[in-house]
Amino acid sequence: MLHVHERAVVRRDDRPPAGAAQGIADRVVTFEDVCLDIMLARSPDTTAALAATLDPLLARPELLTTLREYLRHGMSARATARALYVHPNTVPYRLRTIEQLLGRSLSDVTGLTDVLIALHHLDMDSAPAPAGPS
Repeated sequence: MLHVHERAVVRRDDRPPAGAAQGIADRVVTFEDVCLDIMLARSPDTTAALAATLDPLLARPELLTTLREYLRHGMSARATARALYVHPNTVPYRLRTIEQLLGRSLSDVTGLTDVLIALHHLDMDSAPAPAGPS
């Protein structure tokens, strides 16, 4: 089994260690746990292009939250509506708006993959940076 320690991962100084977005930066983890983090950190141009995918949603936090909950609930609009405490018709409306703003269909595997990777990158960027030595 391959183990990757967070200090062994090449990263920019301002980026949290691999696994930070999943809350696993404080222990030894398997490569499989952090391989996407490593790929994103090593391909900044590709990462920036994918991250830009979500730009239209950043000014609409309710849409970003809806997208996250929709994915978290197995792409079930009904379960998402229950989780968000909104009318069941609100979620499909928001999802259509999200698809229009992103220019991607969430039912298309390639478009969905781009969105998932962009969300992961957003989570990595918003994860707290490790505290330096005191």
